[in-house]
Amino acid sequence: MQSETATASGAISEDPAGQRIVQETPEVIANGLQEFKDHFPQAAGEKCTDIKDGIAHADDFLLRFLRSMKFEAERACDLYIQYCAKRTELFGDCTSALRFSSPNVRKVADLHIMCALDGARDRWGRQILYGRMALADYTIISPEDFLKYMWVLLDFILNDEQTQKSGVIIFQNLDGVSRKNFNQTTAKLLIDSVQNYLPVRMAGIFVVNPPMYFKIVFGIIRVFMKAKLKRRVRVVGKDYGEIHKWAAPEAIPTALGGTCSFDNATFLKLRYQGEEVNRAV
Repeated sequence: MQSETATASGAISEDPAGQRIVQETPEVIANGLQEFKDHFPQAAGEKCTDIKDGIAHADDFLLRFLRSMKFEAERACDLYIQYCAKRTELFGDCTSALRFSSPNVRKVADLHIMCALDGARDRWGRQILYGRMALADYTIISPEDFLKYMWVLLDFILNDEQTQKSGVIIFQNLDGVSRKNFNQTTAKLLIDSVQNYLPVRMAGIFVVNPPMYFKIVFGIIRVFMKAKLKRRVRVVGKDYGEIHKWAAPEAIPTALGGTCSFDNATFLKLRYQGEEVNRAV
């Protein structure tokens, strides 16, 4: 059952998991975009001189920010400005394509630490990401490399309208991890981006198979989290039944008791090939 309320930005429904989603209409979208653009000149001048001369993206891209902020246009515009400034800091500008094949990004991608399960969604339509922290090798990658990879991955999955609206959940499998796989700087950078820069709705993070010392590690990581994100984290241990309440078996990796077999190498190969074709055009 879903509950529903009405706001100035449109009717908002809330699913059983507590996620609030605006019921979009052409009028809601048009009004949201117009309010966004009306707010932009003043906000950009105050917050980010790099883009004060104009909005750098098309309307369909701006909708990512409106949806992440439930069509609260001023908040969405402020997030967009912060996003552009951070993206410029990380990648040199805020409009060039974010590529999996960029050298530092590809180093992380080819370790398969965090994967988008293609087509896999939870029971409320959220895109599922699957993490295997045991594959993180900080002799090969840096925390900044990992951060850039996550920006590219999230940018890719946010091309999907359903993901913009419903958000993502992460199944983080810590089976086989050692202390060398954890990096406090990486955690801090990722949390900062999710909370302050990226137009992604982080609906849930499920920590599975944590080692005995995880409480110590998580105690450090929690310091960087705002209250909302803290509420989204669930440490489920080895109770795979808990994640099966959120997703059907076909959307859950076999390592977690589901039937979803995914080939991340093929997923990446297609991304690399597509990016090579786009460069040639």
